[in-house]
Amino acid sequence: GGIIAEFVGFVGGASLTDSMLETSSGDVVVYLPANVAVTIRGAIEGYRLSGETEHLTRELQASEANFYHMIHSNADGMVIIDSRGTIRFVNPAAETLLGRGAKELIGSRFEFPVTPGKTEEFDVLRDGAKVRTAEMRIVETLWEAQPAYLASLRDISERKRLEALKDE
Repeated sequence: GGIIAEFVGFVGGASLTDSMLETSSGDVVVYLPANVAVTIRGAIEGYRLSGETEHLTRELQASEANFYHMIHSNADGMVIIDSRGTIRFVNPAAETLLGRGAKELIGSRFEFPVTPGKTEEFDVLRDGAKVRTAEMRIVETLWEAQPAYLASLRDISERKRLEALKDE
């Protein structure tokens, strides 16, 4: 014999009795009142859900890590600009292209026109002198659940230099 627990109202359809033990065919059958069965079932479900939550948390963390590495290793600069024209995020390529660090850029005003859907070129100046030429494309996006713009920046200085040499 073994022990068989029967959750009255959930398994087997036996009627609720107040008898806690009943012998049947050499097995011990334990009938649990419905409120105890509900508590046990809830605990089992909670345990199952906690395992699923841990699994989903690991998947989310891996996805966030992949996204982080993709943005931070991208050769093109990425700048998030809010609806007031304030920079909210820059990746390392944008820092390099613009010649300023994230601490200096984030919270400052984006210095170039924000025209979604249009590709534009602009000169990056330092101390009043042109140091690079960049191509920028802006799309509408959301940042922290608010409307924003994503500016993709590409350094086209070398391409412009080669074009100028061909024209000579």
